[in-house]
Amino acid sequence: GAQAGTCLHAIFEVWEFTAPCDDKLLALVTTTLQRYGIATDFAPFVVQNVVATLQKPLFPTRAGAQVCLAQIPVTQRLVELEFTYPVKQLRRDALYECVAAAQVSTDFLRALKQCDFLPLQGFMKGFIDLVVRVDDKFYIIDYKSNFLGEQLEDYQPAALLPAMVEHHYYLQYWLYTVALHRYLQVRLANYSYERHFGGVAYLFLRGMSLHGNYGVFWDRPSKALIEALSALLDG
Repeated sequence: GAQAGTCLHAIFEVWEFTAPCDDKLLALVTTTLQRYGIATDFAPFVVQNVVATLQKPLFPTRAGAQVCLAQIPVTQRLVELEFTYPVKQLRRDALYECVAAAQVSTDFLRALKQCDFLPLQGFMKGFIDLVVRVDDKFYIIDYKSNFLGEQLEDYQPAALLPAMVEHHYYLQYWLYTVALHRYLQVRLANYSYERHFGGVAYLFLRGMSLHGNYGVFWDRPSKALIEALSALLDG
């Protein structure tokens, strides 16, 4: 449930990724589980998942290698990046037309058509779990604690798509990408979406493994989608 998700987020917020995963990590996990009222019997399993998440190769480099989170120093990470931007008016039908014109996944389009909400006016506020920089490309990372099954196969890429659709995570990371796009436009000289934005990785923590392609949902929204969505939010 939400308590477990909050607990796992707290561990990743506090732990220094580049530190050795030793008894200090076990101690942090144990005390964090206690703080959130979760049995400490789960500590070894949680440590295992944290290690797999930090050491799993995720980000391509110009040299053709792949970098894991444990290799990214704190100077190249933004944790819980807060954003707030104005929304003049957002209606479901306008949102649907906007993303349909940008040719997004039919699975996401079908889900969006069923996503009902009142017209929104005011401010969009949120927090991005993690933004990392690798070879001048920026990536959005979001941790998910969803239970999809007891086997690793339950967390293969095809099995993650239903969760992305059901919980409208696709809409979440579109809005996150708009936020980061606007942030980089202001903070980065000669910013280019195509050159500087690497993509989005949703890490399903229960299925993270150093072996096989499990637990990671990747996407890189098109520049056309993000610019159209940004313009729509501006009204």
